[in-house]
Amino acid sequence: MPFKTLTYKLIGFIQKNARLSKFQLIFFLSVCLSVTAFAQHKTIDSLNKVLPSLKDTARINCLNELSKYYCNYDGVIPHYARTDSAEPCAKQAQSEAEKINYKLGEGSAFLNLSKIYLRRWNYYTAQHYTEQAISVFKNIGAQRELAQAYSILVDVYLSECDNSSARKYAEMLLDYYKKIKDTTGESQAWESLNSLYIWQGNYDKAFECMQNEFNLLKNRSDSTSILSMLKTREGLYQFIGWDDSVASTAAKIVEYEKKTNITVPDTIDEVSQTGFKYFMEKKWDSSEYYYKKLHNYIESDKGIDSIIKERNILRNDIDLASVYQYEGRYKEALLMFKKALQYDRERNVSYEELEELLNISQIYDLEGKETEAIYYAQELLSLAQKTEASFHTQNAYEQLWKIYNKKKDSANAYKYYVKYTALKDSTITGTFQRKLAIVNELDNEKEQQLQIAALDKDNKLKQSAIQKNMLIRNILLAGVAILILLAFIIYRVIELKRKNEKHLRELAENELKIQKLESGKKETELKHQASELKLQALRAQMNPHFIFNCLNSINRFIINSDGSKAADYLTKFAKLIRIVLEQSGKSFVVLEDELKCLQLYMDLEKLRFEIPFQYEINCNGIDVSSLMIPTLLIQPFVENAIWHGLQGTAHNNGKINIDMYVQDTILHCKIYDNGIGRAASEIKEKREAGKTSLGINITQHRLQLIDTPQQHESGIEIHDLVNEEGYSSGTCVDIKIPVKEI
Repeated sequence: MPFKTLTYKLIGFIQKNARLSKFQLIFFLSVCLSVTAFAQHKTIDSLNKVLPSLKDTARINCLNELSKYYCNYDGVIPHYARTDSAEPCAKQAQSEAEKINYKLGEGSAFLNLSKIYLRRWNYYTAQHYTEQAISVFKNIGAQRELAQAYSILVDVYLSECDNSSARKYAEMLLDYYKKIKDTTGESQAWESLNSLYIWQGNYDKAFECMQNEFNLLKNRSDSTSILSMLKTREGLYQFIGWDDSVASTAAKIVEYEKKTNITVPDTIDEVSQTGFKYFMEKKWDSSEYYYKKLHNYIESDKGIDSIIKERNILRNDIDLASVYQYEGRYKEALLMFKKALQYDRERNVSYEELEELLNISQIYDLEGKETEAIYYAQELLSLAQKTEASFHTQNAYEQLWKIYNKKKDSANAYKYYVKYTALKDSTITGTFQRKLAIVNELDNEKEQQLQIAALDKDNKLKQSAIQKNMLIRNILLAGVAILILLAFIIYRVIELKRKNEKHLRELAENELKIQKLESGKKETELKHQASELKLQALRAQMNPHFIFNCLNSINRFIINSDGSKAADYLTKFAKLIRIVLEQSGKSFVVLEDELKCLQLYMDLEKLRFEIPFQYEINCNGIDVSSLMIPTLLIQPFVENAIWHGLQGTAHNNGKINIDMYVQDTILHCKIYDNGIGRAASEIKEKREAGKTSLGINITQHRLQLIDTPQQHESGIEIHDLVNEEGYSSGTCVDIKIPVKEI
């Protein structure tokens, strides 16, 4: 089936343009551009010019500023990151500060080194330098610098997926910024907590953090805060899958940036935005073109060092791999995703590794390589559980459920389906989305609070109902553990009674529609096979019916001691049985063979018929060897003419005429008998219960099931024949049979 990617396409673009918290990039894509007075007036060139003339603390401060600018951690200079130049400056500053016991300069150097290694995705070394900076700042009581170090440490822990440590220091930062009334720092602390709670699947807590951050930013009129709020909201929309809202908010951001001149558009920005725009519009060829173009721009960019460049190229190639995945170019996509996976595993970039494992599993699933798909899905599940990534744990359960379902492994499919739905229900994602919708649509703060409170109440009621239904489900599952299929059906029946089942049902219906579209040809073949099986079943009903009658006749000859007739009858019967057995597995047979079979049948009936009769078959020049008709289709009507028409006559000149001609690929077969007619036959059948013909009913049903272009023209018409005096003189059956030419 066509699949739904969970890669957040804006990560690569923002990461190429500004250094931010990696973890925050995944979920919010927010940029907090902070331009200080020093940064506005000093450039790298001017710092390098003034450095030789400086001594002691002034020189150390200049080296630290140079390191900060080269590293460009806060994204002050677009498309610039020279960590290879930043590192020597920071180390020299640290060494000189240690010699003269300048603790503030030494702590700042450690902090710059932590930023450098964080930009290089070397989290272990970044943590080491951050802890050294914290130790120095604590000893000298530099509170604001200490807060900056804690902020870096939060970034490190988030990147390493150490959630408990990240929460501890983020809450510490929050308290500090509240005390000094620093709304910018406070909003960043809320943003870090927001990221953490979404990662763990605690959407209610995440929503509270988002609301607190919005309340801080909306009261500020500066352009940077407004832009940050818009980008935070854009990230949330992307995370919960609101593609339309992502597109509209992205357009607002671009419009606002142009209006306020916050950023100066450049070639890399425009190419990246255009590639993403076409990706969202599912214009794969155009998106591929711009991502390849962006790859070339990054390679030729002299503003970033080789380490950052390698990472940026890799991120852009992942975007390109996502395009290949949608285009069905799985081999190329796999190579790119596996290369990225190896890179991120070596550097312990768990949040990127999770996305890559999911994409690789999905591609193997699409290729039909179920063993490999299961392996990477299990890897995804293991890492997601280890890092407490609730959202990715849910993705892993969903992926495993779908793969095992495709493999027809009901036990494992059901196991992971139960885990997937339980986790999905426990997070109550729908409530979080509705809360966000209220924030997006309502401008009046009072109305927002009232609506959110109502949703909280509704959430509690739904949680209570879910817990009750979960208890019922567990009891049912315990009682029918051996019969997994039956347990699944009961589980589904109970789940249909739940109030939030509408979403799951719509999802199942959409996936079923996709499967039907993808297997349309197979479905048509199955329908055709079903029709063939029905026809075989109907033929299987006719053959025993006729054989039973013939065996009765042989038995009668033997009882009457008529050995010669019994032998003659048995010989013809054996021939007929052989023909019937040869034709029993065929849908159509040559008309010539069908007529031979019919003649044998009528010869047998003449032998066992009490009053002899004659028959005549007139083909009117038809080439009987070049046409094919359904097997044993005419015989039931001939049988009916003999036993319900001729048998009741008192004269010895009974006769059956079979007249055939072809018109527009339809064989018209008319069977005339000079018997007692339908009215007298019906009276006779009422007196002799059990004599009705099953063969005619079966044959009528067979004609309805024949799958040919002329099927709608086939049918049976029966007419009563009368003599000149107006009395019944027999019956005419007109059978219209679709034929095939050899």
